[in-house]
Amino acid sequence: MAGYRLCTGREAARPYYIECIGTSIGTIEELCFFFYEYMPLIDASVMNEALTRWVAAELQLEETAGQMEEALRNRMDCAGFVLPVFEAAGWLDNKEMAAYKMRLDRFFAESPAVRLKMKGDALVRCGRMNAASAIYRQIIDESAHLKLAKEFLASVWYNKGVAEIKMLLYAEALSSFKTAVRLCEKPLYVRSVLLVLGLSKPRDKYVEEAAAFNPDPEVSKEADSLLQFVRGDAGNIRLPKDPDAFIRESVEAYHVATGV
Repeated sequence: MAGYRLCTGREAARPYYIECIGTSIGTIEELCFFFYEYMPLIDASVMNEALTRWVAAELQLEETAGQMEEALRNRMDCAGFVLPVFEAAGWLDNKEMAAYKMRLDRFFAESPAVRLKMKGDALVRCGRMNAASAIYRQIIDESAHLKLAKEFLASVWYNKGVAEIKMLLYAEALSSFKTAVRLCEKPLYVRSVLLVLGLSKPRDKYVEEAAAFNPDPEVSKEADSLLQFVRGDAGNIRLPKDPDAFIRESVEAYHVATGV
């Protein structure tokens, strides 16, 4: 898919608000972008007559809206609702359309737990951290009945921690990351525990708790390097004049450095 997609169609006088991402859209291209980037979020809150009426009235795409409504009436799969929008916009070529259809098929072939996790991950990507955390919590609460693999459940706990650290909930994130490590001792999960310890604890307390955790020396070295980068010195945090600004900048640096 190309890096940029110009909006060449009609712009709606009244934008349409997509609740799950907390964003209003005003063009067919923006609707295509939502369908493409946030495919796991296409559910009944999106696939409804309110959207089809908006497409017909505001974008003046009556034929496309009719195809979408037919998909709803006949209880067709998601593709029957979404693909007419891509066709109307000319947003995907034939090869891209086929690839997207395969993505849809693979998504709905997954187990309910995996689809829920993908939904949570999509919510993280669009900045809806509270909603994402609630999705991960739902999977965790139902895990005993679903008999989930430890590796998968660990990834859910880890992603829950990512959402929490983005909300600056250090204690909650630390607990989530530690649970992920107990289930599956991946270096990424261990490093995340060390990073949150370093961001939320005084230096002496961090050293003590990190040592008790007994991390791999290479992982510990990586965490120390990232913490030095965030702190901007050899590990001693100077009291900033603006604590709120310092926290925001530190968290942004954490995300850039770790890729989470």
